[in-house]
Parts: sequence; structure tokens; C-alpha cells
Amino acid sequence: AVHGCHCLGAPYLIIHPQMPYGWGREEDADFALSLTVELMKNLMPDCEKYGVTLCLENMPMTAHRISTMERIAEAVEMVGHPNAAICLDTGHTNVFGRSLGDDVRCAGKYLRTLHVHDNDGKADRHQLPWLGTADWNSFTAALAETGFDGVTHYQYYDFAKNFMQNGKPYSEIMDIVKDEWQYIKENVNSVYYPHVSVGWDSNPRFKKFRPRFITDNTPENVQKGFELAKAYVDEGNGLRAPLIVVNAWNEWTEGGYLEPEKKYGYGYLEAIRKVFGVKE
Repeated sequence: AVHGCHCLGAPYLIIHPQMPYGWGREEDADFALSLTVELMKNLMPDCEKYGVTLCLENMPMTAHRISTMERIAEAVEMVGHPNAAICLDTGHTNVFGRSLGDDVRCAGKYLRTLHVHDNDGKADRHQLPWLGTADWNSFTAALAETGFDGVTHYQYYDFAKNFMQNGKPYSEIMDIVKDEWQYIKENVNSVYYPHVSVGWDSNPRFKKFRPRFITDNTPENVQKGFELAKAYVDEGNGLRAPLIVVNAWNEWTEGGYLEPEKKYGYGYLEAIRKVFGVKE
């Protein structure tokens, strides 16, 4: 995965802490912490070699000590390497009933990336900001203190799920994406780095059918998403770097992956090369 980030020009790789006890009670919190620190330390040589920063994300499992931002920061501190950092997940913070601003400050100098969404404080529902109970005023104030100056999306699902009922073709999702990017340019006081989702279908995770998913996400159609994002970057739009966020390298249970597979082979990676590769 570290080498994959390097090949794609992605400077950050986000991982979850090691949680050997699943969702249940944490039998040995120190053991879970040590596993996480050991994993990160083992990845540091490759991260340094390929110029990738490994970001450890806080979690929503309230029975686990390592879920909280204090423990995430402790783990990164124990790794003690410039390529070790933090990803703050706002929804996970809110499940604990914690202040988003406090967790931003707790992450402090290690904060590199964000996963921004909302919920009711009871479950990790991935709602849009201001649709749940999270304190966004404290969040934005704390980010301003740190000098954090860029935002992006994690998934098309985050803002287009209400349009995905019973399946929505990828080409029609792209029309929604264009409107979302325009809204952000006009209303969000921050630089936006464009995002491309390869697809969305979370049914592999569930026994009961989930009716919201994207259809017709062929490499040819996803290539159009890359072309749209490239055009956004080429226009400037205040970006400090030509950065495009892609979901995802291997989200197999969410229907979003670039890795080669039986149906399309190397199709998605070929789509990236056609849009961003060196022209011969």
C-alpha cells in the first residue's frame, strides 16, 4: 500500500489502529497499543523511502481505549518518526460525545488529514456536517488555529446518497459532483481539492440488501471523473498543489477499488494513466 501511494503520487496513507478484540470489550489495552506502534514502526522505512506519511485514525469503538484521540496521539508519539501522523475522523469523535475542537488541538502538530462527517452521537452514520450533533463551530475555530487550509471529500456517497436509491448510473452521479464542487467554491471558506470515487456499493458487507449504490462505473466512465478532476486542478482554484483524492485503492466491500480484478483487469489504473500519464 505504501508503494501504491508512491506510484499514485499520494502523500498520505491512512490506517486504523490494530484492534484485535473486534467491537467487543478490550481485554488488554496496552497490547492493542503495542501492536499499533509495532505496525507503524515496521512501515516507517518504506514510508521514508517513498515519501509517504502514515496517518493513524481515531475510531468509534467506545469500549476501546485506543479509539480516542489521546491514545492515537500517544501511539504516534511512541513511533517517533516524521512520517507518522494523525487523521482526525470527526464522526468517530462525536460518537464519544467529545468536542471536535478539543480533538483537533489534541492531535496538534501531528494532524495531517481529516475525515469530516456528522452523526447523532450514537452511531457512525456518515451524515453531512450540521445534520447531526457535532460542534462544528469549535471544529472550524480549532482548525483555523492550526493553519489547516484545505478540504476534500471521502466518497461520492457522502453527499449523493439520497440520489442513489435503487442504483444511480455513474454518469448521472458526475452531474451531482459538478454541482457539489460549484457549491463548495461559492460557500466554503477553504481551498477544495477535488475527489473522484471509483464506485459505491456496500452490499458485500451486509446480509440485508442496501438499496443505495452506483451502477455502470466502468473504467471508461470513471475516466471521465478523472478528466473532470484534472480540469478543476488545471483551472487553479486556489490549490497549493495539483492534488486529487481518489477513493479508493482497495475498498472492495464498498465497491471502490483501483486494484486489478477479474472483470476489468487493469482498466481503472489504465484510466488514470490515460488522463495523468506522460504523453508519448
